Amino acid sequence: MKNIEINTDHVGLVYKNGTFKKAITAGNYWFWSGETVEVYDQSKTFIATTELNVLLLDKTFEPLVHVIDVRDKEIALVFQNGNFKQVLAPGKYAFWKGLNNYSFLTVDISDYNTTDSIERYILEKPQMSAYVRSFKVENYETGLMLIDGKFEKELPAGTYFWWKNPTNIQVLKADTRLQNMDISGQEILTRDTKHNSG
Repeated sequence: MKNIEINTDHVGLVYKNGTFKKAITAGNYWFWSGETVEVYDQSKTFIATTELNVLLLDKTFEPLVHVIDVRDKEIALVFQNGNFKQVLAPGKYAFWKGLNNYSFLTVDISDYNTTDSIERYILEKPQMSAYVRSFKVENYETGLMLIDGKFEKELPAGTYFWWKNPTNIQVLKADTRLQNMDISGQEILTRDTKHNSG
């Protein structure tokens, strides 16, 4: 037999001959030969080595985690202690309860329009680049937005964000500044012509 101590704010996952048996919390435990324990720090991101649905069947493990299920055509934004942490693709995820305060925002990206509830600084995060397309229309330009090749609307100066999905979006831009006219080799002279009356 062997003795293992599980510290506070840690969780152990017990396996016997490679098969998950149960979850254990802080305490002192004895284990037989053939039993192994994976110990997880609840202050860190949980990355399971066992199918999550199997772990969730355990009555000790299930109350210890937040479970977020992201469906096709969705993403989920994860906030840790009020700060943006990461974006989740479709799949099922677990986050430890307790030490960190997590919140989640699930977004349907089948519509190309982004929602006003997501601030611009989040849309500009490098983690979001796989899911967001952006176009900038300068203050001396005007833009024409085409959806699947058809005119949708005119875009004044600004930066625009849309979700990446099968919708084809094009922005045609025109420079609205006056073009400088260069009349090379020519001079226009004006002069007064005086007529003397005799």
